[in-house]
Amino acid sequence: MLAAIAAAFLLIGAGCASPSFKAMPAPGIDLTPNGDMAIQRQGNISISIRQASLPNRLYGELTAFTVAISNLADKETDFIPKEFLLFEGSGRQFFALPKEAINEVSNVRVSRTFITYGFAYSHYYNPWWIGGGPVFVERSYPSLLANALPTGPIRIFPRSIVEGNLYFNAPSTRLDSARIRITRLERFPKDQNDAPPEYTYVFPFAVIK
Repeated sequence: MLAAIAAAFLLIGAGCASPSFKAMPAPGIDLTPNGDMAIQRQGNISISIRQASLPNRLYGELTAFTVAISNLADKETDFIPKEFLLFEGSGRQFFALPKEAINEVSNVRVSRTFITYGFAYSHYYNPWWIGGGPVFVERSYPSLLANALPTGPIRIFPRSIVEGNLYFNAPSTRLDSARIRITRLERFPKDQNDAPPEYTYVFPFAVIK
């Protein structure tokens, strides 16, 4: 009976194993020796990207990457993003979550199952009893918002780096591959008809489960 109780606890506590993302070779991309980070330079801006950690229960809801944006110039520059996208293997695309959505994800109500067991006098062969039921608890993850990369324009000082996380509403546990595409503008548009030159950074990742 004790073995059955222990097994019940293990089943309840077990969750989906968190997948790992390995950066894949591509034109114009440098990889770290262990393949956990990819780096690409265009103009005076270099971008590096690697998998970011998440609370265990959120791997079934989100995918997160840590992005570092480096200004390689000797003068300050504005990083003007057009879009941050994640493409899964089938081609479905996801936009990076804005801060308002991250704040909502950071505070969730989740269900947990509790188990009780004991011993009582009984005429039956096994007097042990076991029971349980659901209980709802609040979970708050303020670090998600605190660590988020701004999705709007960023001023970066000379030879400086801005780092933060991008969160996508794509369950990490369901991805077989991922491709991150970051597009930035060379300068701010002068008006609605102005189309500044664009730089696009593409980072393919394999998913290891």
